[in-house]
Amino acid sequence: KTRPRCMDIDPGALFLNPLFQTTAMPGSSSSLQDVVRITRPPRPVHWRSWPLMDGGLTIWLWPPTVALFAWLTWQATGSLGWAMFVLVMLLICLWKMFVPVYYELNTEGVELRLMGHWRRLAWRKFDGWGQFPRGAVLHTRPAPDEPRDRLHGLYLPLSPSRRRIRDKALRALNYYLGPPSA
Repeated sequence: KTRPRCMDIDPGALFLNPLFQTTAMPGSSSSLQDVVRITRPPRPVHWRSWPLMDGGLTIWLWPPTVALFAWLTWQATGSLGWAMFVLVMLLICLWKMFVPVYYELNTEGVELRLMGHWRRLAWRKFDGWGQFPRGAVLHTRPAPDEPRDRLHGLYLPLSPSRRRIRDKALRALNYYLGPPSA
């Protein structure tokens, strides 16, 4: 099943751009208000997500909170070993906050670059996506014999403060995966 790859563009602003073609809707006369389809894929969209640097002031409350939990553990147990264990476990849970992750949406799929390693997930791996205020979730296509695959997906952090990147990424997702699921 393939989904149409359409996007809303003001047809009056297109002029005679060869990147676009218009197709008439059934039962209507051909005009500039027809459906506009992109005939070439959008340019690659790339951005960096680093919560510690991009997250604003509220994200900086996490490191002192982790230190506070370690201190409270030390005070409650009297053991520096348990306090260090709590500190290390909390830092392991929050590790993605401390390192930048680079994302790219291109014709091949979604590329992630993290600490020198990269991974590409092809578009065919996904069967839809959902839009949220601070990002998008790409739903993976479940294997027929693996019901747990329904719980997997990929979250793409798209900060509302970086509107231009966010809009480009959402247009690319709309092009490659169709409209967002409800």
